[in-house]
Amino acid sequence: MAPSTPVSAFSKFAKSVPKFIEEHNKELVVKITDVLKLSETDVAKVVEAIKVEDVKTGGRKGGKGGNTRAPTEYNLFVQTKIKEIRGGDSTIDRKELMVQAAAAWTLQKAARKAAAEAADVADVAVPAEVAEVVETKPKKKKIEKAA
Repeated sequence: MAPSTPVSAFSKFAKSVPKFIEEHNKELVVKITDVLKLSETDVAKVVEAIKVEDVKTGGRKGGKGGNTRAPTEYNLFVQTKIKEIRGGDSTIDRKELMVQAAAAWTLQKAARKAAAEAADVADVAVPAEVAEVVETKPKKKKIEKAA
């Protein structure tokens, strides 16, 4: 006989809460319907409005949370880079894939920064007066010393 895993009091409580809320909501619907004399469609709307949602999954049982955000540029880069690195080889460790993808991101980020800095330097406009002075400035002649 396999030893059973102990169930904590909190996990028992957590499992009982949704059922308690559901039963309480049913009582509320009955009271609201009696007081307001609602039609069946209105009762269905009330039931839908107060139905029990699964807290862990953001209200959709078996789904992801409702507060998902769009993937960042880094997320998209890593996702495509991992596919590129892996190719058809499924034996590469996931940790190693992430290390290589992160290193590639760092290199790409440094290259972008260098390109942006180079573009900023190239975009600096030289005033016309300065350009004329630079072009017409006489060169100094070397003075030969007599021995």
